[in-house]
Parts: sequence; structure tokens; C-alpha cells
Amino acid sequence: MANGVVTPLPRIVGPTETVVSGEVIPAGVSMHLIIFNVLELIIIWQTVVSMGASILHRNPDIFPDPLAFNPERWLQSDSADLEKYLVSFSKGPRSCLGIK
Repeated sequence: MANGVVTPLPRIVGPTETVVSGEVIPAGVSMHLIIFNVLELIIIWQTVVSMGASILHRNPDIFPDPLAFNPERWLQSDSADLEKYLVSFSKGPRSCLGIK
């Protein structure tokens, strides 16, 4: 078995900084420029974080022995907790339309 095509799952950091895995990720920055008292430009740099689903799916802290075919891991009493880590078809508003 193999992963599908590895594509990043980009997410924009909100209006304030956030912490991801113990690392502080700064928020984006905006800058207002007024040129000759006529033209106002607003420039926004957004901070984007992303990761491929295969990186998450191969994390042994979440999925013990991640490369083993083990369908029983989804039949355990706590398997509902694993659902949030299964991002094969993305999550949230960008998830696969076929899931709905």
C-alpha cells in the first residue's frame, strides 16, 4: 500500500500568533503606505503553515507501527480519537466532496 500524491495542507495563521508543536508561529504582518497623500496601499503578508498527510500518517506517536497494515487499530475502543488524525482526503472546508 502507498500514499496518494503528497500535497501540502496549507493553513493561514490567524490574526495573532499561535503555537504548533511547541513552536511559536508568528501572525502575518500588514503595512499601510500612503503615496503622495493620494494613494493608500495596504500590503498584507500572511504566515502559512502546511504539512503533507503522509507525514502525519507515518507519525509513530499517533499511529504505532505506522507502516504496518493494521485495520484493527480502527476497531479499538479509543479508535474514535484517531479520526482527527486521518487526513487522507483533507479536513474541514477543503475536505473531499465525496465524503459528504
